[in-house]
Amino acid sequence: MKSRQIILGCLFWVAVVAGVTVQFSRTRTTERYSTARVFAGIGEWIAGRKSSFAANAETWLELTNGDPILARQADGSWLQVGVVEDTFVGSNLPTLTKQASVSIYDSATVEFSRGFQLRYYTTPQSLEWVAGTMIPADRQRQIVSLIAADWKKHQEEIAGSLTPLIQEGTRRAVTAIEAELPQVIERYRNDFSRLGERYKTEILQTHVVPLVKDHVLPIVLEEVRPVADELGRSLWNRVSLWSFTWRYVYDVSPLPERQAVRKEFDRFLSDEAIPEIQRRMPEFIEVTQRIIDRISRDPKVSETIRMAMKTVASDPELHTIVGKILHEAIVRNQTLRKSMDDYLQSPKVRAALNLTSTRFEPTARAIGDLIIGSREKGVTPEFARILRAQILLKDRHWLILSPVDERQEGTGIRIVPGTDPMMFPLIFEGTVQSPLSEIR
Repeated sequence: MKSRQIILGCLFWVAVVAGVTVQFSRTRTTERYSTARVFAGIGEWIAGRKSSFAANAETWLELTNGDPILARQADGSWLQVGVVEDTFVGSNLPTLTKQASVSIYDSATVEFSRGFQLRYYTTPQSLEWVAGTMIPADRQRQIVSLIAADWKKHQEEIAGSLTPLIQEGTRRAVTAIEAELPQVIERYRNDFSRLGERYKTEILQTHVVPLVKDHVLPIVLEEVRPVADELGRSLWNRVSLWSFTWRYVYDVSPLPERQAVRKEFDRFLSDEAIPEIQRRMPEFIEVTQRIIDRISRDPKVSETIRMAMKTVASDPELHTIVGKILHEAIVRNQTLRKSMDDYLQSPKVRAALNLTSTRFEPTARAIGDLIIGSREKGVTPEFARILRAQILLKDRHWLILSPVDERQEGTGIRIVPGTDPMMFPLIFEGTVQSPLSEIR
């Protein structure tokens, strides 16, 4: 025990002397200032100037022994001022809990005269968060600029090399699919027939037939009737009743020649009716256009068409059949697979792809340096954040020390979920970092 006290005492005085020494020279460089803060923090921790609190939450929160407690400094930076000591579950793994024991520097709680609380934050684990963190908006613009500049530089060469390959590959694929598609559709003919019968009952008879009867036919009759009546009167005036009558009598008489009425009717059609209809053809075209326009603008017609299309488009059975057809015609199409494999392995295609890869390689490396980092500059802060959260399982949840409006009773403090979106505020690059980061 005595040896332990001697060792702790020596460490304390070493930390104090080092902290004071570096504090005198902290104005010379930012790195020395950061070191001073680290040594000062170690001194506080060894000196035992910390307090333990019972922290409670109203909802279940995921916490781990050793999760950091952070506070914003006067200069706007963040510093770790405490740690979650125990979640009372008998494990150091992340777990859901409503209570925890926390340890906080006394110096960090002095300014909260009315008391303080802990706001809880957590790092999302979704792929969207990973992508958004590694490739933020400004980096996206940089990547787009790199690709655009590279494409502008090599556009003519790459396009001239790849365009014929794409055209030939598309032609081969379409040919193979067209050869397979009729056989696949034939295998599903009964399914389409069943669908057609169902649509005939559900859509055609229930909606389309009443629509045509109640809305379409009245429009057609209203528009066609004036032209048809005028045409009928004109043709009637040209009909010779006497000519048709005596030819009818001639046909029913016992004379050898027949079909006089038929010949007169054919003559009437060719000499009178057809020329009159042709003369009025512009009127019929105009009437047809008015009918189409009125039908297309009719709200009931539009609603029925939309309903029918929506019913067909959202039909799960149709989706299943179409999906099976596409799967058999494309995915399981052995002719397509063999044709494309042979084509992609051809010397012409491989030479063009090697050319494209060679031209784009410097840009790809530059994009990798932007996203991940380089050997000279190290990994990017964003990629380091992803590594800590996804690989090392660090910085997944943390607590922020914040004041409260009302004075709290006792030593317990509340943990409340943070409502504002926030990323873990500390970036671990060996500069400003609390010694509590590694304490467990």
